[in-house]
Amino acid sequence: MNDKLMVPNLAETIRDRVRGFIFDAIPDDQIDKMIEKEYKTFFETRYEKDYNGRDKKDKPLPSYFEKMVQEEMMKQMDEAVKSVIQKKVSELEQEWEEDFPRLLGPLVEKLAPSALQSVIGVIVSRTLESLRQNTY
Repeated sequence: MNDKLMVPNLAETIRDRVRGFIFDAIPDDQIDKMIEKEYKTFFETRYEKDYNGRDKKDKPLPSYFEKMVQEEMMKQMDEAVKSVIQKKVSELEQEWEEDFPRLLGPLVEKLAPSALQSVIGVIVSRTLESLRQNTY
């Protein structure tokens, strides 16, 4: 049982020593250059490449950092715009429900007699036509 517990600890110890040896073998100025290169890659403006892999200075691309910021801003703006639109739609629906009967009522009262007269006229004329042709 102790042998099983020692194997993971041994592997972990060896891994830590190898990792330490690799980083100990790299001079500090090289590590600083690696960090600086990654920093520049992350924050500096990039450029579209031509077919030879050279930068096209007239085709700048946002840095990775700028791209992350823009994506986050787009998400937040999208949520804010959706919220405003949903609120406005809700307000308009409520106004419509409250005002529809008030606005439509007088219009229906005004147009209903002529609409009813028109519908009755069509029904009567079709009925008379059917009677004339004996198809009723």
